[in-house]
Amino acid sequence: MLKIFFLQKWYTLADVSIEEEIWDRKSFQKFLNIDAGSDGVPDATTLENFRHALEEYKIGEKLFQIFSELFLKK
Repeated sequence: MLKIFFLQKWYTLADVSIEEEIWDRKSFQKFLNIDAGSDGVPDATTLENFRHALEEYKIGEKLFQIFSELFLKK
């Protein structure tokens, strides 16, 4: 779920849009280690609830910032 949150931030996607993109993009499925045919993809409501939990506890932006600093430095 956290990887999906990062994809949403990187690509500026809404909950419904990220769900659709996971179904459509093999690159997203590979990054998430999801086999859309067997494992399924979390629905938009589940993604929304997770995102709201991160926002409620004010940890989503901090996690994104830490991840970006650690892995996306040039």
